[in-house]
Amino acid sequence: MFAHRDRQFYLSGEIFTQSAAIRNFSIPGILAYYPACGQTCGMTTYPVGKAAKLAGIGPTTARDYLRAYPEHFSEGATPPSGSRRVLTWQDIETLATIKQLRQQGNKDESIRASLATGERESIQPHAEDTDATGQTTALVAQLSAAAARWEASAGTIAEERDYLRQQLATAQSDILAAEIARQAAETELKILREVTEQNNAQGEKLGWWDRFLGRGG
Repeated sequence: MFAHRDRQFYLSGEIFTQSAAIRNFSIPGILAYYPACGQTCGMTTYPVGKAAKLAGIGPTTARDYLRAYPEHFSEGATPPSGSRRVLTWQDIETLATIKQLRQQGNKDESIRASLATGERESIQPHAEDTDATGQTTALVAQLSAAAARWEASAGTIAEERDYLRQQLATAQSDILAAEIARQAAETELKILREVTEQNNAQGEKLGWWDRFLGRGG
């Protein structure tokens, strides 16, 4: 979770301060973050208390509006039970719109119809909110680049692994061929030794017979 003052982003279930986000982020967490961030991906988000203040209402009223008109808010503003609620700037403008419509005496059906047509109160962010949005965008861009570098290095490592596997398979094949050749050479050498021994034995026998017959020199 990235924290920019009171606005926060989720990342792999961990909390990171703005100054430490670059140093301590987890690449697998970044990769898991992007497909899961839904409508709030890359946006500055606000806790209910801050969002309510910006919309000009109290936190309790903001929660009432979120429960009454959930279809007109982001996924982060209407999370499953037990999950932390965070609102986007568009959510804040929707809260302000509901407040204005109620002050004008509109009922729920009329308010829903107005929201469905896209009617929204325009709220200008404070200077600090604009600055934080820029910081958040820059941080997300830096982490996105880091994730891309990690993916590229992972691809290189995979290629090197496959190359080494091929080299290992080739070496194993060469070792097997050398072993077969060694066994064949040993067999041939054994045969040659046997033939040589037989020839030597036969020569010795002929020499004795020749001497017996007086054929020697």
